[in-house]
Amino acid sequence: MKLPPIVLFAGATLLPFGLLWLEVFARGPFGLFALIVLTVVAGLVDHLSPQLSRPRGVSAGPNRHGALALQWILGIGHIALILALPFVVQRGGAPLIFTLAFASFAGQITHPNAHELIHHPSRAARHFGHGLCASLGMGHHASAHLFIHHPYVATARDPNSPVLGVGFWAYLPRA
Repeated sequence: MKLPPIVLFAGATLLPFGLLWLEVFARGPFGLFALIVLTVVAGLVDHLSPQLSRPRGVSAGPNRHGALALQWILGIGHIALILALPFVVQRGGAPLIFTLAFASFAGQITHPNAHELIHHPSRAARHFGHGLCASLGMGHHASAHLFIHHPYVATARDPNSPVLGVGFWAYLPRA
């Protein structure tokens, strides 16, 4: 049975999100479980699941099948987790593991989510995406991505992609 992509996306994002919140409130191994899900499990699912790839020409736009609501939930949850971080550190437990899990969540879930939101046709969603980029210390990304990367992708004027024909290892020093 092939699951709709939104179900896979929701499961892959909400599971570590929920585990992080359990760590905030329940104090246990939940931060470690979130870190494991975000690293080992997500990597395996990405590698093994043909369901995660979509055929060319099939849009995965943010409005598709309720994904926009999920993006807002994850974004608001990200901001709330930032605010909860001092609480986790203050009460003891495993703040280092929680911090690593949250950093992984921010990099793997919040950053792509913010990227999708800055492309959204809704002004509110775009502004929210800009705010999420700023919360990651990447406020410049919202404008640089749209006004430099997109118009000049794969040219010498785009510092975020190699010129057409340049391979990974040749581009790595510039990156």
